[in-house]
Amino acid sequence: MKIAFDEHIPPTLVKAVQALAEESGPITAKIVTAKDYVQPGDPKGDDTPWVQRFAVDGGKVIVSGDRQMRARLHERKALSDAGITVVFFSSTWSQKNAFVKCAMLLNWWPKIWECVNNAKPGECFEIPFQWNWTELRRMELPTATPPKVRKPRARRRQGQSEEDPQATADRPLLNQD
Repeated sequence: MKIAFDEHIPPTLVKAVQALAEESGPITAKIVTAKDYVQPGDPKGDDTPWVQRFAVDGGKVIVSGDRQMRARLHERKALSDAGITVVFFSSTWSQKNAFVKCAMLLNWWPKIWECVNNAKPGECFEIPFQWNWTELRRMELPTATPPKVRKPRARRRQGQSEEDPQATADRPLLNQD
């Protein structure tokens, strides 16, 4: 199985996992990075091109530190279309140093491995920031832009002051002259 770590994961963390995935290591996956699939001219901040190249190259799983990827609909579509399983970190991870992140990721790796091996293509999960294993949280990500809800702006009638909202309540709706 080919697993890519995106550019939001510290390189030292990726190197630690790659070292454990070398010959006869405890991790039995090919570990690559998003940088391996980025090409000059790719739009800055858009993961779609490298995700598509990764999928064509046989990639199955992305481990992402990009919390915005969850909300970018075009990226979600690219992941879904490619059948990529994504593992995100909970927000607490971003507040920790590289040593703590490495220890936690390596602790969680058997559970991550089990999860991605049993996942349906396109499923997404979140790793909680805790030492004791639980199930990875299955995530439902947005697939469409939610409609914007605007509050109706209150119209002030002529003669109504800010302090007197009752000014129009006593006035008849129709002019009866």
